[in-house]
Amino acid sequence: MQNWIKSQITILEKQLHYVLKRKQAIERVAFVEYFKKTYLKRYARFPLLMWNHYDNHDERTNNRVEGDNNKMKHFCGAAHPKIDKCVALLKQYETTAKDKYNYAKKESARAPPQALDVATRDTNFRQARRFHRQGIISLTDYIKQIINLYKFEPKKKYVEELEVMMSQMLLQSQRNRSIKKLMKTCT
Repeated sequence: MQNWIKSQITILEKQLHYVLKRKQAIERVAFVEYFKKTYLKRYARFPLLMWNHYDNHDERTNNRVEGDNNKMKHFCGAAHPKIDKCVALLKQYETTAKDKYNYAKKESARAPPQALDVATRDTNFRQARRFHRQGIISLTDYIKQIINLYKFEPKKKYVEELEVMMSQMLLQSQRNRSIKKLMKTCT
């Protein structure tokens, strides 16, 4: 009798394992379909142009919005301020924002300078994108470079390594062009 119970338990365990694997597979397929429908299809809820920042030359993050939310929280001084305090603070915040906007509209106004590491990263990002578009580097190399751009490592070492890598890639692409020219002249 005990052997029969053990065999039935083993059978049930195998069936349960199969059902769980099948459920996970179904969930994966469901997620992929959801992702396609929401982000990739022609009439998606969030079309590709809305969330893909490949060709974006403006802001690529919502840091500015998060910063404004943080300022509002500090302006109010509490998560749920009383309505009269909230209205007064919102008026004050609006005045400050309006002053900043009017100053920014002036031709003499300049944006604050970017931190050196951010400017360097943006320059390297644009250069890698240009190299990929021109066919100098493959998609795989482009992705590797972008991943390396956003790693958190010591900055000086990171920038030096990136500059060396970019110069090596440039030399390699020049060599490839020279070889192609030689091949054309030989034929």
